[in-house]
Amino acid sequence: MENPVFSVSKYEKFPQVIFRVPRSDPLPTSDSQSVSQNSSYRSSIRSVHSVQKFHWEAFHDLGKHWRFGVTWSLILLWQLALLASLIYVCRVSSKDFDATACRPDGTFSVDSAKYNYWAMSGFFQVTIGFGKMSFTQAKAVDFAWDLVFGRGGQAAIAVLSWRVFAKYTTTSMAVKPVTFSTYKTIFLQNDMLILAIPRVISDFIFRCRLRSKLAMVFMILTMTFTLVFPSFGSAMTGYSSNVKSFIPDENNNLVAFEKFQIVLFVIHDGDRIHHTKDRLVRLETIQQQAEPVFPKNPRILYHGESLSVLDYVIKYRSLSGLLNYSSQFEDVFLAPPTLNISAFWIPFYGDFDGLMVDGVGFSDLFGETYANTSRIKWIAPDQNLYDFQTITATGQCQNLDTYQWGFSYIQLNIMIIALLLWTAGLCMMHLQSYLIMKTQHRSHVAGENKAVLELARTMAIRLEWIVTIGDADDYSEKKLSKSIKENLQGGSIDYILQSLPGSGEKSEEKSPHVTRKFIRKERGWIFTLSVVLLMTIVSICMLYWVIALHLAIFALVPVFSRLVGGTSESRMVLLAWFSILLGILPLVCHYDISP
Repeated sequence: MENPVFSVSKYEKFPQVIFRVPRSDPLPTSDSQSVSQNSSYRSSIRSVHSVQKFHWEAFHDLGKHWRFGVTWSLILLWQLALLASLIYVCRVSSKDFDATACRPDGTFSVDSAKYNYWAMSGFFQVTIGFGKMSFTQAKAVDFAWDLVFGRGGQAAIAVLSWRVFAKYTTTSMAVKPVTFSTYKTIFLQNDMLILAIPRVISDFIFRCRLRSKLAMVFMILTMTFTLVFPSFGSAMTGYSSNVKSFIPDENNNLVAFEKFQIVLFVIHDGDRIHHTKDRLVRLETIQQQAEPVFPKNPRILYHGESLSVLDYVIKYRSLSGLLNYSSQFEDVFLAPPTLNISAFWIPFYGDFDGLMVDGVGFSDLFGETYANTSRIKWIAPDQNLYDFQTITATGQCQNLDTYQWGFSYIQLNIMIIALLLWTAGLCMMHLQSYLIMKTQHRSHVAGENKAVLELARTMAIRLEWIVTIGDADDYSEKKLSKSIKENLQGGSIDYILQSLPGSGEKSEEKSPHVTRKFIRKERGWIFTLSVVLLMTIVSICMLYWVIALHLAIFALVPVFSRLVGGTSESRMVLLAWFSILLGILPLVCHYDISP
């Protein structure tokens, strides 16, 4: 072993002894194992310290950026809620949510599938109504809707839109000027929209444009949408009298149609199965309907006696005649012949085992199939039978003393689609503005006070050869506006990027690629979010609401983790923990999954 080398640190009182061991000297076997164990121990300690460090970073980022993550998570939930609402409303026209013979336009029809919710005649009608209210209650609900949704929604759209417009206009002014009028509309909002919109359109077309034509179109459409929002929100809702369908009996007394029942079969020898002769078999289904109308969904799930008779008819092909062999009806064994059964109508039948049957496979002695709806008969409370022609000709809808409040189907779809497009467009504009402002080294957008100073300074510079400070008081507003319009072509105001190397044109060339660079950089997170969102949309389309809710909540995890986490390690920690808390635990609790 070499002699020790002494070194003295300025922070130590005594010299430190350092032993240098030559690499050629082999260590004993026991020492090698000890060093290996110590190395493993130190590696474990470092791993634990790294995990603790990553968790501490995640905790620090969570406390610092949680508001930012929650805000964008709520925006994502808002978009998913709009999408779910659109899918649900669109399926109203193909499902029986409240099957009734009275159509939304007040006419009577037993075939609810023939009503077209997209007909323009129902544009201003309450085609999706709710409730049984008094007139005062319906009026109060309608007033509250106009106040909260109409005026409140307009204010929210205006505030959110103009904040994003200000950011985007700030980035555009770095390379292209805007007119004084456009600047005042975006940053000061000092004019009514009905007057500002034409001026902005004129400026965009004939004077100073923004960097993107699509952005200009979106801004104009958003301004128009903001202007008409209260009127649109009020026009798509309303209240009307509830109606109920009635059928006149033999004495011309009106009988509620809900008390009628559809008759499918007649068992002429019903006494053989412990019933009366000419036993009338009524339609019983698992799907409860308000009135005995044709369902929009032809897949009727039979129930009770009607299912037993249908099974017997299918099994023994016993219809409109007698077959000379033994049979079984439910738990009753019958000697030959089979039951003498007549049918009026056999609707489409599908069970949970995949069996599909309809009246097309059965026909009477004249060759007419039992799937023909004109064969249907209804039985009234007085046990009289009514055929299809009588019900269709005499059925009528009567107004009740209660009111319903609801929506116009067409306008509701238009409103939801408009809100979806507005939200998506605003998010894209905000993202692009944020990315461009980072490249321009800008972090602030002019507020009302700063905008006044910037506009006043620019106007003073542009107008100094026309109007001197001393003569400004002698100019009327009309004369000054005319000078700006004629001599300055509306004026121009822009920002000069002194902090950026190169000219503004160079920045303009880079801006279209900023979003693409961001997508390439974040493609892993975007792919994960896209997969979860696609699964959520499929679940919503199939009306699996519980699964869709779980997936929608789980979709927030990658969004929240990416926005809150400052480093990749912090994001992974947040992703792991929130996947457990928001993804796995809710499923375990809901489905009671246990090992």
